[in-house]
Amino acid sequence: MKLLRCYIQNYGKLHEFSYDFDPNLSEILQQNGWGKSTFASFIKAMLFGLPQTSKHDIDQNERKKFTPWQGGVFGGWLEFTMKDNPYRIERTFGKTQSSDTVTIYDLKTNKPIQDSDFIQKSLGINADTFARSTFVGQGIFSDASDESIKAKLGKLIQDDDSFDLKSIDAKLDKKQTTLKLHKGKGGKIYELEEELDETTFKISEATTAKNQINLLDAESQKNKAQIEKITENIQTLRDTQSRINAKKVEKEVREHHQTILKDIQNLKKERAEIIAFFINTPPTDADIARLDNLNRELENAKIKLSNLDQNSPIEKIKELDDYFIDSIPSEQDIAQMNQKLQYLNSTPTQSTNYDSTTVSKAKKFGSISLSISAILIVLGIILLITFSKIFGGILLGLGILGSVIGLFKLLSKDKHINKTIENNKEQQSIRAEIVQFVSKYHEDTEHLEDALYNIHYKIKEYERQKNATQDYEKEHTELTSQITKITKELTQYYATFFDKNIDFTQNYRDILAKTEKLKLLDKDLEQKTIELNKFEKSKNLSLSPIEENTLESVDEEVLRQKIVDQETLYKEVMQQQTEIQKQIDEYSRIADTLAFYKTKEESLEEQLSIAKYQLDVTIRTREFLDTAKNNLTARYLAPLCQSFTKYAQKLLGKSIGQASIDTNLNILIDEQGSKKDTKFFSQGTRDIIELCLRLALIDVLFDGDLPPLILDDPFYNLDDSKTTNAKTLLRDLSQEVQVVYLVCHSSRATEQNANSNT
Repeated sequence: MKLLRCYIQNYGKLHEFSYDFDPNLSEILQQNGWGKSTFASFIKAMLFGLPQTSKHDIDQNERKKFTPWQGGVFGGWLEFTMKDNPYRIERTFGKTQSSDTVTIYDLKTNKPIQDSDFIQKSLGINADTFARSTFVGQGIFSDASDESIKAKLGKLIQDDDSFDLKSIDAKLDKKQTTLKLHKGKGGKIYELEEELDETTFKISEATTAKNQINLLDAESQKNKAQIEKITENIQTLRDTQSRINAKKVEKEVREHHQTILKDIQNLKKERAEIIAFFINTPPTDADIARLDNLNRELENAKIKLSNLDQNSPIEKIKELDDYFIDSIPSEQDIAQMNQKLQYLNSTPTQSTNYDSTTVSKAKKFGSISLSISAILIVLGIILLITFSKIFGGILLGLGILGSVIGLFKLLSKDKHINKTIENNKEQQSIRAEIVQFVSKYHEDTEHLEDALYNIHYKIKEYERQKNATQDYEKEHTELTSQITKITKELTQYYATFFDKNIDFTQNYRDILAKTEKLKLLDKDLEQKTIELNKFEKSKNLSLSPIEENTLESVDEEVLRQKIVDQETLYKEVMQQQTEIQKQIDEYSRIADTLAFYKTKEESLEEQLSIAKYQLDVTIRTREFLDTAKNNLTARYLAPLCQSFTKYAQKLLGKSIGQASIDTNLNILIDEQGSKKDTKFFSQGTRDIIELCLRLALIDVLFDGDLPPLILDDPFYNLDDSKTTNAKTLLRDLSQEVQVVYLVCHSSRATEQNANSNT
């Protein structure tokens, strides 16, 4: 197989990148971060696709790691030859493997190849075999200290799909662990044994339950016999109790009959007493209503007469006669006194004190006016002589005017005093006359107007009471006559039933109570009679009285206690029987499963026997397969050791100790007389050993068309001399297999100008 050219549309950081491969050695020398590992991954992805994984670690999830940084279509194409026939494969990748697309073209015919596994079938390897043989990614040897060589290289032999021993062994191991885990509990055999143990326990439990049922049935039969005996005892006791109760009921019926008869007799007796009180003629409802009306009329008449006496005009006239003890003044006298009082109220009253004050004020004013005027006259004369004639004339004029006013006030005081004295004498005379008139009838002479009003009001009241006397005497006579008439009628009626104690109200109440009582007695007597008739019909009483000696001489309390005791015993035995039945039901449910679990036991024993046989066959098959695998691997060990030694000598530049490779592809180097594991050597030597093993495996595994050898800078741990040997080895290998070598440092490059294009 030879790679021809490729185009990366988008893959990781690479974008629209193309490359033409050298048929022998394609060396790509670029600095760190250019995308060499991305390019190597692209070649592998074009040939075998990207695996589907759910891992979140970016180094273990290529699909997530190489998703285009810049976006766009994720993928590209790769052209190659297979057995000298050219092909082209185009792939795009999605978020999941199911969304990937792949198309392979036969470039001779330009027709697509329908088989998507064409490359895997043509090379005879799958993606894992390719990744563990001809594809050496960057840092592949750096994990050697973390994982065993077997985990990296030892399984390559089994990756041939034509004879996949690993897959067969894995299926057998899965079958074995399904039957029985290598360690601990688990697997079908363990589950069958557990289920068989449980089934055996269930069979034992069901057998025990069956035996318990037999014991409980015997106990149940005893309880049933006891229950039957208790039931008979209770029935016998209850029959005796029923006979006693029947006699007691009969006695109670007769006693009740006698009670009704006695009640009727008492009612009749009480009724006869009331009839005798009314002398065989009880009052009718009309008589009662008439008595009630008469009582009401008598009471109302007495109330009216009392109210009339309380407002009698005779008493009021007597009071007014005492008021007007001398004589009753006329309307004309009252009118004259009111006119004089009005005159006094309309004329201002001036007392001597008021006149003296007025005169004193007038004299004081006149004296002050004369004094001020004298000063003004003096100032006016001075101003006329010295300063200003105008102001002097004004002051002189004011002084003369003030002198005139002062003299007038002093001269008029005597006239005013004389007039005031005359007016006061007239008012005092009129007032004295009114006071003399009022004092005859009224003690208060201070408020003359109120006194005259009261005198006038009493005159009018005297006239009104005189007029009311005639009406009063007439109404008083009528009420007195009515009271006398009603009292006579009631006295005559009540005297029939009562002796000397004539209390109209109490007598009426007694008659009313006896009348109502008589009605109730008649009603009760009627009801009792009806009750008696119904009772006698319903009870079918015999005429002969009950005989006490017919009752059984049995202590009822003792009888009742016996019934209670038997019923309590019945409940206890019934409860025991219920519990026994519950146990029988529970044991029956378990015992009923006996047949089921016996059948199940047989089935489980058969399944367990088959499973153990299958386990034995599986273990023997794995042993035979392991022997076959070792025999198959042993066929490759000699040529594998020869190829390994050849490549080791080329890289190391000297003869390495004798190497031995076991069937698990573990390498041991004979050094100083003992075999050493590769872990005893330096990291650079270990890288050489593991690379040599890879190259030796290529020689052994592949016949004919070899896949390209892709190396992603595997020599970065080598020293200068071993790096030179490695570059020589690459040139030699490129003559046999196409090599794609990606390197970041010129010291590890095979030539200064790398064969790369963009």
